[in-house]
Amino acid sequence: MRLASAFLLLAVSSTSTMAQSFEGNWECLRGPDAAGILTIYGPSYGFASKSFEDPASGVGSVTGYADGVQFNDGNLRAQLAIEAGRLVEIEGETVLQLETATEILMICSGHRP
Repeated sequence: MRLASAFLLLAVSSTSTMAQSFEGNWECLRGPDAAGILTIYGPSYGFASKSFEDPASGVGSVTGYADGVQFNDGNLRAQLAIEAGRLVEIEGETVLQLETATEILMICSGHRP
C-alpha cells in the first residue's frame, strides 16, 4: 500500500512539473531582430520589448497547459494577435513558439525558471 502511494505521489508531482515548464523568463526573437523578454509565472505574463515604445509591451493573463499556454488578454494578444505559446523542441533545446491563428510569430528560448 505504501509503495502504491509513493508511486501515485511521484506521478502527480511529475505531472505538475511538466505542466509548469513554461514558467520563467524567455528571450524572444522575431525574425532577425531581438523582440524582447517574456516572463510567465502562474496565470500572468509580462512582455518587455527591446524596441522603444513598442505597444506589444505589457502584461496579461495566460492559461497553462501541459504543452504551453493560451494568451487570454494583454498586449501580446491585442497588438500582435498571439493566441498561444507552444513548447517545442528545436535542435535539442526546448523553446516556446508564440503563435497567431495563422503563423508562428516569435521563438522564445533561454528558459530560466
